[in-house]
Amino acid sequence: MKVEYHTRPPPGSVVEPAALRLPNRQVQSGTCVLVVVEGVNDVEFLRRISAMLHEQDRHVPDLAAREANGELVFLPIGGGSVTAWSDRLAPIGCREFHI
Repeated sequence: MKVEYHTRPPPGSVVEPAALRLPNRQVQSGTCVLVVVEGVNDVEFLRRISAMLHEQDRHVPDLAAREANGELVFLPIGGGSVTAWSDRLAPIGCREFHI
């Protein structure tokens, strides 16, 4: 058994931050929630804090679990005009939550 350890990605490879990796599930049309945040750090924070709060109180949703089930999609927009994004995202038909 050969084990490889990498301290940095191979040259020329594209590294996707963990917060941008989507679960391998299809979004449930009409029942999804789109959570619009500024950046990938916000996505990771919301996933982690909701999991910790869910452990203490089952009424608090675990956002990572909802994302994995296709009920929720995080969208990091990198700043900019929130109004412009809400207008462009309206045809998708998801409920939107902008942070």
